[in-house]
Amino acid sequence: MAELGNRGWLDTNKNGVQDNSEAGEQNVTVTLLDVHSNASGLPQFTDANGNYLLGVQISVNR
Repeated sequence: MAELGNRGWLDTNKNGVQDNSEAGEQNVTVTLLDVHSNASGLPQFTDANGNYLLGVQISVNR
């Protein structure tokens, strides 16, 4: 199992970088999709600071 996460925010100046004036967005739905665009697991929501963390099942074909 691995974890994938980051922060969601409104990029008001559209520069692709979270600037000090751009706070995290609360209650944004985050859904992990597989290679076929199917939801993989249950959606998560960003917390009060815009943070989210998803558990990801890793499979290795050898």
